[in-house]
Amino acid sequence: MNLIFGFLLVSMVNSHISDTTRTLPEELVREAATMMPEAYNDPFKSKRVIAILDKAIQLDSLNPAPYMSQAGFYCQLGLRRAALRVLARLLSANPNVVGALTSQGFILERMGKQREAREKYLKEIALCSRLIEQNGPDSIQVTQRLALAVAVLFAKGKAQGVLEYNKILSIYPKNTMVLFERSLFYDFDRKSLLNGW
Repeated sequence: MNLIFGFLLVSMVNSHISDTTRTLPEELVREAATMMPEAYNDPFKSKRVIAILDKAIQLDSLNPAPYMSQAGFYCQLGLRRAALRVLARLLSANPNVVGALTSQGFILERMGKQREAREKYLKEIALCSRLIEQNGPDSIQVTQRLALAVAVLFAKGKAQGVLEYNKILSIYPKNTMVLFERSLFYDFDRKSLLNGW
């Protein structure tokens, strides 16, 4: 999995869940994640990872973590169409999931479908803008604003992405997640960032 996917998944899932409140679906996602490195070249283990994530989705169809993990796993296996189907199921169950549209855009872009990818990035920008206006807690706001900035980066280019990132930095100058993502914007390399998709 690449840096962007890791950021989107970790920030989206962990921003509102402490270790003491993890549910069975989240534990299943963790179990699948620990199996993934060995499963990439083992069809039996790959099927097991997918089955574990399917079970997590069945237990909590609104939780984005199992969908995003499964989509990322499919991408690592080179099964981009399957990944797109998983993300479409997620958006059907929960259309307000930050990062899912951008993830679809990454996959489409890797498939050579630039126009469709840009449409996904623009939809993510609209979604994040709407959610930010609802003014939730800071931990969620940071995630939404960073997801917005990533979508801007891919839809409108480095200059606009850096401007969006700098707005976030001015609001949250000491936030570790914001500071961690600085190189993503300032050292933007589209090709290498999309490699994992």
